[in-house]
Amino acid sequence: MPAHTYSGWFISSGFEYAPPWAPLRGLFWRTEYRFSQYSADDVPFLIAGTGAPTGIGIHSEKFVQTITSSLVWKFNWPIAR
Repeated sequence: MPAHTYSGWFISSGFEYAPPWAPLRGLFWRTEYRFSQYSADDVPFLIAGTGAPTGIGIHSEKFVQTITSSLVWKFNWPIAR
């Protein structure tokens, strides 16, 4: 199947929390949820080597849900003026 590009959109929400019990300043916990939807399209199957269409294909509509969570350290170096 040839490479194919889908266009679409996403919406996300998340939070960042600095735990008060953390012994080090700059430590944060981040979590984000993202929902993505991509355009529906018919992708044809091609004959290997020639690239000629076979007359069959697949109808594809993509929905992706992602949840990420991470513990990050932000370096807060003083700014020289």
